[in-house]
Amino acid sequence: MRLWHRLTRRPWIAPAGLLLLSLLHPVGLRVNFDSSSQPRGLYWLTAGTPRRDQLVLVRLPGQIARFGIQRGYLRHPELAKCVAALPGDTVEITAVGLRVNGQLLPGTVPRFRDSKRRWIGRYPRGPHDTLPGWLWLDSDHIPHSWDSRYFGPIPQANVLGRLYPLLTWPPFHHNLDGESTCRWNPTNF
Repeated sequence: MRLWHRLTRRPWIAPAGLLLLSLLHPVGLRVNFDSSSQPRGLYWLTAGTPRRDQLVLVRLPGQIARFGIQRGYLRHPELAKCVAALPGDTVEITAVGLRVNGQLLPGTVPRFRDSKRRWIGRYPRGPHDTLPGWLWLDSDHIPHSWDSRYFGPIPQANVLGRLYPLLTWPPFHHNLDGESTCRWNPTNF
């Protein structure tokens, strides 16, 4: 309640904050308040070669992006997801989930229908070798997340960069090096 009173006494704060966010967007600041695919909050976009279990921002290929926007899965062709598999990895789509090099990724059971009961389609079952220049994306915490389980691998050239969480809720897990991973637990809400 105190925050609300401060904002109503100083009506310039909200527009100034929005202006600052829009000025920092070209240099890498990203805001997520509308996607349940990743935690809401502030992220920093940086260049670099993607690695497994890193959060990346990708621009989906045209046909995939159009389908996602038409269905309401996306608002725009950019998507933040975890890198599940890299070139040289073997990915297998099974009824129990996505396997990368034989290891089952939790929370990746493919669904037949979306939340509106429409047929969603899936990438063909079975093992797939990830070719040079391609990668697989996933989201392990939202069962209905639209990712490579449904549209397959995407060109590595479509990766816009790595996303570092600055301030998110819930927070991301960290590995032993203190680096954030793209795995988080949505039950922390």
